[in-house]
Amino acid sequence: MLTNVLGNEAAGPFYIWGNDDCANKEDDFKEAKRIRCELIAGGAESVYIVDADGVEVVDGEIVSEEATAAVIKIDNALDGLFSILDASGALEAENTQRAAYRLRLEVVRALGDSGRVQAAQASLAELDGQSGDVVVLATAG
Repeated sequence: MLTNVLGNEAAGPFYIWGNDDCANKEDDFKEAKRIRCELIAGGAESVYIVDADGVEVVDGEIVSEEATAAVIKIDNALDGLFSILDASGALEAENTQRAAYRLRLEVVRALGDSGRVQAAQASLAELDGQSGDVVVLATAG
């Protein structure tokens, strides 16, 4: 049973809102989700589906898509931050590199991007190797 955010059974028709405009109405929830995705892909923000009672309707797929979209925004913001840190020379510090790599690792894990997870893990492993070398050299001399 499809329910709205109040826990009540969601009754069609479904209205798809985007950018404070409700120009789309659909009896089938799957079709309403397809329209919602098209609106988002077209650049609309604040896109949601309400039932005949005007109550928002979400399902696991929508929740997952919204979480992924939020993590992608975080990932993009990190790119900008890391560029600034790199240009300023701040990423030369080992503790900053380690924090940046760990943060990147957690973001790409959340995105489920296995290639980038491996790359982030390799970066951390390389840094750990460098860190070990520094410690050995410092204690040997």
